[in-house]
Amino acid sequence: MVVQNPPIIHEGPVRRSYINRDVYQEFTKRGSIIDYCVWPALEVENGGPLVDCLCNETLSCVTQDGKHGYCMGGQCLTEVQSRSRSDLEFRIIARYPEINIKEIKNKDLYIRGSGLGLNWTSGKKMTKISTDTWKMHFTFTSSDDGFRCQDCSNDITINKKLEYRILIADKTNMIGGNFVVHLPVAMPSSYFHEKPLFKVYPWFYSTAGHTSNFTIHSQEIGKERKIYLLMIEKCGKRDNIKGFGDRLLDFFIDKVRPKAQKNANDRILIDQPNTGVMGYSLGGLMSCYAAWTRSSIFGLAACQSPSLWWPLNNATLNSSDFDFINNTLRDQSFQQTRFPQKIILDAGSEETVSPYRLTQSTVEAAKMISNISGFTMNRNVWVNIYPGASHTVLEWFSRFWTVCQTLLPSDGAPQIPQSHTGSRGVCC
Repeated sequence: MVVQNPPIIHEGPVRRSYINRDVYQEFTKRGSIIDYCVWPALEVENGGPLVDCLCNETLSCVTQDGKHGYCMGGQCLTEVQSRSRSDLEFRIIARYPEINIKEIKNKDLYIRGSGLGLNWTSGKKMTKISTDTWKMHFTFTSSDDGFRCQDCSNDITINKKLEYRILIADKTNMIGGNFVVHLPVAMPSSYFHEKPLFKVYPWFYSTAGHTSNFTIHSQEIGKERKIYLLMIEKCGKRDNIKGFGDRLLDFFIDKVRPKAQKNANDRILIDQPNTGVMGYSLGGLMSCYAAWTRSSIFGLAACQSPSLWWPLNNATLNSSDFDFINNTLRDQSFQQTRFPQKIILDAGSEETVSPYRLTQSTVEAAKMISNISGFTMNRNVWVNIYPGASHTVLEWFSRFWTVCQTLLPSDGAPQIPQSHTGSRGVCC
């Protein structure tokens, strides 16, 4: 039994009363009217000073003298100094088919980056550990100031993330945005036998088909960028798929995808969160249909200018049945036990020709999806209508990268920085 004399007094504020900021502070929302008291104020005695040694763990708090801090161990601390940690480690594994490397004299992979012993000017040679596989080992320190290479002189201190790129022979740059390791990482200390491992699959050049050149403008990909659209010359012997949507999807899932995975030496991520389907016009309809009927396969979908009008009404031939909206989306069997997904739909504002009405049907489909359990507009379902845009391939391709940025945003910058102002790290 514990007796406090005089007893500690606690009394919560009256709901809908004005907040007394000498006693209380906002918890999740700011305002002047109290809706709910999370933790009542405690007085050492009736009418006495407040007890300031109790607070909600790890949340922000304010001491009686007005200093802001964080709650640690039941106390509002305005300054916390953590001890520096050393001998922290993680590994990066890069895989790429050696048979595809065009360099004659040097077929090794190199790595450049923003810190931890890396720089953007010259790369470090990665260690080849097996066929098509290279490794780089990092040993670093951690402090309140950030993260640094442990055995390097003049190294850069970085915060939150390490950005890096893979190059062949330190000359041929990889395609796409920088890879990223978010810091801090779990289990890097000597206490753990297995150190954190990050696998990446860089790609460097195309080996088949022909290209058409486009220049597009987008803030998301670094303003102006020249794009090469690859057109495949041959796809092999044609299968008899009879034009049915389900048979076409089965063909892609059961035959095309395994073949692509084999040709890529198992470099393709085929788990549901990393498997997507994208299409334009009738391909946009197929993308929506694939995502909605096979949520266990496709975690991502882009339905661009989708032909949701399909099919034309057999009786009138001048009106559309909108089968996907009227039947597929309303099918209760597809609305239950769905896997998490991200779906984006888009169209041009001028795609309004009757009986197709692509603009209106795209908006309607997106709204219907957002009203189904598990989906929320602008969280995992998006709809974009582009003013003045009509139904052409060039219009579609101009917004291709907005879709990529929405569904698969890159953690890193689009490319190596044009000018690197930090100190260059030199390994001892």
